[in-house]
Amino acid sequence: MSRRARIAIKEENGGKSIYLHNSEEPSKMLEFLKKYYYQKDKVKKIIELGDCSILAEKLEPTKKGHSFNNPEENVSIFYGRDRNETNVKAIDFKNRDELIKQAKDSWADDCYIYNKEQGRWDIL
Repeated sequence: MSRRARIAIKEENGGKSIYLHNSEEPSKMLEFLKKYYYQKDKVKKIIELGDCSILAEKLEPTKKGHSFNNPEENVSIFYGRDRNETNVKAIDFKNRDELIKQAKDSWADDCYIYNKEQGRWDIL
């Protein structure tokens, strides 16, 4: 059984979040996010790519043909880009309560939020 999460970025008036299907235990996931996705440009790219099946060390494939059924090693798998699914874009939230509701509505076990002004990850 997968551990699910919401990955969010905090902006001036709320933020955006995506669904992540295959997450880790909170301590491992926070360590992973801090190691590979500590720069705001990388976090913005995660959000731009939308809902995610697997978040790996790399966002972009280096070889042609990367997909859900034929994944490149250590490359993230996104529902839109790699499975051609629709309705998988990031969702806006206005405040913490809306983000928590998004997490509950997507059966997320955890919610990770990147505060771009402080350059750090937190768990709600």
